[in-house]
Amino acid sequence: HHSTFPILDNNTNKLVIMLHGLHASPGQFVNHIKYYNNNANDTIKIYTPFIKDTGHTSLENSTTDILDIIQQNIDFIIQNNVKLIFVGISNGGRIAVNIMNILNSEYDNLNMYLTTLGSPLKGTMSVTLLQKLYLINGNSYPYKELTFNNTLLTKMTDQFNKIIDITTKTRLYGSVNDIVVFPISVCTLKNHDNIIVEGYGHNSLVTSFCKDQMNWIYNL
Repeated sequence: HHSTFPILDNNTNKLVIMLHGLHASPGQFVNHIKYYNNNANDTIKIYTPFIKDTGHTSLENSTTDILDIIQQNIDFIIQNNVKLIFVGISNGGRIAVNIMNILNSEYDNLNMYLTTLGSPLKGTMSVTLLQKLYLINGNSYPYKELTFNNTLLTKMTDQFNKIIDITTKTRLYGSVNDIVVFPISVCTLKNHDNIIVEGYGHNSLVTSFCKDQMNWIYNL
């Protein structure tokens, strides 16, 4: 039921927008939702949209529907100083960064936060490995626009670099054992945490750190 945009009311203090990864679904957030259901709090509203991204979908097209519904509620969010918290798994973090930059360019006084799990905010790790993986599964290669020396990768990195300036706090989880994306470069600025761990792969980051991530959100 979190896949439809929640009704915001005067009790709402936080709107948590959870964006899943490529070739996945909102079901990736099953453990996040369990945490939420076990720690009921009417000040927090959750939105877990399905992202129409087949790997051939442009970043702009992936964000349109989500951006539209946020903008329909933006007056309430600003007037009531609702904390806008984006949670991104893998490619969902990249989409979150895009949405946040658009919102920042169009509105003042937004109180935004970002937390990601294994997101390609600095690009993908190994083009050839990913190509093999997706070709084996009968799919075409989805990360063409993230390969090295590409203007879109440069643009994406620039977008990510702006996040520090437009967010109140960030917490980004990465793994040195992730064969899919680069771990986020360490940021030592106050209120911006990079959790770089060993021994976790791309997918195991999601199941291993969702409780820690939700605890961080609850304490904002």
